[in-house]
Amino acid sequence: MKTLLIFTLAIGSFATLLAQEVPQQQTISQLEPHGTITDRAAIDHILATNTVEWGAVARYRAGRSILLQPGFMAQAGSVFQATIQAVSATREASSELTVRAYPNPFSDQTTVEYTLPQSGWVRLSLLDASGQSVQQTGKQQAEAGLHTVFVYGQSLPAATYLYRVQTATESKTVRLLKQ
Repeated sequence: MKTLLIFTLAIGSFATLLAQEVPQQQTISQLEPHGTITDRAAIDHILATNTVEWGAVARYRAGRSILLQPGFMAQAGSVFQATIQAVSATREASSELTVRAYPNPFSDQTTVEYTLPQSGWVRLSLLDASGQSVQQTGKQQAEAGLHTVFVYGQSLPAATYLYRVQTATESKTVRLLKQ
């Protein structure tokens, strides 16, 4: 397995299948705009001529090749990951709550991604290293799937923080290092 340009911290595991078709090959020419997270897969080949803007996350997986053609660009401040590995005809989804943050350490902003295995309520908390709440949301309804939260660090002192994602059945925490 070959992996290029990975700038992420991953916590959790992925399992179970979600019935979603994956194409044999895929050509990607559309912009991956700031603030978006895309996960593209092809059973055999991906051909990319697009731009991944700063603040965007793009993950490309293919079984045989990922060809970055002239015109492809991953701007500074973006996260781009290209992985060559076996890809099945159905996409994988999380069977448990997962949480990850990038960039980590961070100075101005970090992105927290969490995947909910099922719809329900969620509570998000930013805690200092001693466990005291710095910022928290109340319980809110959320659909199953991938969610993104931006943590802005301009007003936070340099320190270690914890970001907790809590559901009715489980809780996961990722450690954040503010520089």
